[in-house]
Amino acid sequence: MKIAILSDIKSNVYALQAVLEDIKTKQIDVMLNLGDSFYGPIEPKATYDLIR
Repeated sequence: MKIAILSDIKSNVYALQAVLEDIKTKQIDVMLNLGDSFYGPIEPKATYDLIR
């Protein structure tokens, strides 16, 4: 089983998009988000929308 662990995204939707694209190429079975996703000045609403 392959697990991707996401943490400390800090509303950086641009980096998150790149990570999610990479995850698609790795045949990941489970993704875990450890939090600290929306705190930060970059794009909290866009980050929320993408994670949702």
